[in-house]
Amino acid sequence: MEPLEEQKFTKKKKAVLLTLKHNTVVVVVEVGVGVVEVAVVVVVVVVVVLVVVVVVVVEVAVVFLCLNVKKTKELIIDFRHKRTTYTISLL
Repeated sequence: MEPLEEQKFTKKKKAVLLTLKHNTVVVVVEVGVGVVEVAVVVVVVVVVVLVVVVVVVVEVAVVFLCLNVKKTKELIIDFRHKRTTYTISLL
């Protein structure tokens, strides 16, 4: 994965909260308004996650995708299966 080019993420922008539901899977995506490239990446990631969950047929209670593009530019994915939480952080 190529490192992101330096873009203007420091401006204060309103956040858009997108919620996608598939059976027991809830995907919450938070994207800064006006960041088209990041939104496209998030949509691709959401589709991939949903396909993987459907193929593997795992009883994932909640899948959170939180994309924080304001300061840290980090992508946090939390998989909560029963009582176990798996966290994947991409900087």
